[in-house]
Amino acid sequence: MRKPIVAGNWKMNFTPDEAASLADQIRLKIVDESDQCDVVLCPPFTSLDSVRNVIDGTKIGLGAQNMHWAESGAYTGEVSAGMILTSGCQYVILGHSERRQYSFESDADIKRKTVVALSSGLTPIICVG
Repeated sequence: MRKPIVAGNWKMNFTPDEAASLADQIRLKIVDESDQCDVVLCPPFTSLDSVRNVIDGTKIGLGAQNMHWAESGAYTGEVSAGMILTSGCQYVILGHSERRQYSFESDADIKRKTVVALSSGLTPIICVG
């Protein structure tokens, strides 16, 4: 059986300094718990680097909140799998209900992103329901 994942999606909250402070508090609290489940922090894109610096060398994983399926191009505001990997992420959240509702992402869009995430070495956290 696969080890459960507990992932925190921070949505559109926290500046990089606030995110680093929260990550540090979480790091101190869950040190012994990480053997029971994989713990993943998913801060906003602007805070990935500051959170990565806090959790570097721990068992805590880092995840992005979304990604585009294209490697590069004229997709203003989007990020690619390569960009996410460069930020130190191992995970990416795909298909969140808010993305489906407000950005009109379809199951086909999520499948396309999932294929790219997997082929890039990211572990997708696929939201359903």
